[in-house]
Amino acid sequence: MAQNPGHPWDFETLELLGSGAFGVVISAFNKIDESISAVKLIVNRDEGIQVEENAKIIKEAKNCAKLNHKNIVKYKTCNFFHFQSLELKEILRPGAENLPEFIHDCLDSGDETSIISGLYIQMELCGYTLRSWLIKESDDLEGVDEDFSRKFDRAEICQGLIDGVNYIHREGLIHRDLRPENVYFSIPMKNGDFGLPIKIGDFGLSKLLWLEETNRVAITMTEKVGNETYRAPEMDISHPNKPGMARYGQAVDVYAVGLIISEIFDPYPQDNFARVKKFEKITYSGIVGERLARNYPELGKFVVKLASEDPRKRQDSDLRGRLVPIEVGRKHFFRHGSSDNFDPGMRKVEYLQTHNEPNSCPTLTQSPLKKQNIQFLRELLQKCKQIWTYENISLFFNNLEKTDAHKPENFFKPSLKTTVNENLYRLEKEKSFLLSSKNLKSAVDKCGVRHLAGKIDELFNKQCLYDDKTV
Repeated sequence: MAQNPGHPWDFETLELLGSGAFGVVISAFNKIDESISAVKLIVNRDEGIQVEENAKIIKEAKNCAKLNHKNIVKYKTCNFFHFQSLELKEILRPGAENLPEFIHDCLDSGDETSIISGLYIQMELCGYTLRSWLIKESDDLEGVDEDFSRKFDRAEICQGLIDGVNYIHREGLIHRDLRPENVYFSIPMKNGDFGLPIKIGDFGLSKLLWLEETNRVAITMTEKVGNETYRAPEMDISHPNKPGMARYGQAVDVYAVGLIISEIFDPYPQDNFARVKKFEKITYSGIVGERLARNYPELGKFVVKLASEDPRKRQDSDLRGRLVPIEVGRKHFFRHGSSDNFDPGMRKVEYLQTHNEPNSCPTLTQSPLKKQNIQFLRELLQKCKQIWTYENISLFFNNLEKTDAHKPENFFKPSLKTTVNENLYRLEKEKSFLLSSKNLKSAVDKCGVRHLAGKIDELFNKQCLYDDKTV
């Protein structure tokens, strides 16, 4: 456009997706590459926000730009815009009746040729929010017991939320506004309304920490940030010497995760007043909702830990005092009184195949490696010179856990052999479902050592690991 020199507006607005304190979000068709994205428009205001000069607004774009994870809404680009009032009205026309008041004020403050400036952030287009899913689940589950597919969806949603938050924290960020309205589903590839994986978005209130601050329980930051319902208690405690400030850390995100997980497995109630009362019982009395307590007692304990009033109790620390990422184990998703061996990391088809008969035993490709056979797997890897390097071993574990957390330098000390052993035993203890023949073969295949797949099959066959009667 003529009034956006050097940065033409190549989007066609499809619909208004939402609005907030700083701007509006539209779905937009790119006329050049024919893709559809979500575009957030942050408009300058005559009083208060001036985007080019306001670091608090630009920081959202900067924080989004450094993130790249399957459970984070993907950032594409951003730029300043300078539109005539008439042009911006045309861009926002599909959602004109639902625009916030301050946008109307900007559009009506001058004539049609007056210039309105701001910043736009182009992001991956996602599907419905987690709040929409919770409302639907609350309606669908009224008086109905959940089936296997529901359990699968809920476990994968929880795992995706935890993986996304752990990644954000590793990158030195605090989100500070985690809630179901800011968690999105992927656009489903087939029929249905809700696609997986879920993705965390809206980093407008996020805070980038200095490296030395990431493992502190509390540092001084702005108080009362984010949605009040999901806000950790320490964010409301004013600093005694610094007005408008409070002391807290990344544990505020952990607190919100606990509350959200409680809703995922117990979506009642959906009115905010009753929801607040329910959350208060979790935080101050250690009592979760009836459905969660009855069906998933281990998950209920996990929720109480994450949403503890004391931020020091929400996360564990290692021997060096560093905070350990949030970890959810298979035991948390065992349904009380059921023999279902459900693993949140299994794909739905694997789970149904394993459980389609009352007395069926797991298939060879699904059965996890036994603890007493970890050493054999490590020796198998060590004998393969192609994979037994710091770079390829880190790639192997990243492929196995579907993460990017493992770096070559993580395996330097005390030795490659010892560190590999530690990681394998950790997985056997916490995520044994990942140590199946199928997953292990996939991990080595992605490292370019396809010939190891046959040896992994031999290992599983020789040890008869899929039969509990055989050791």
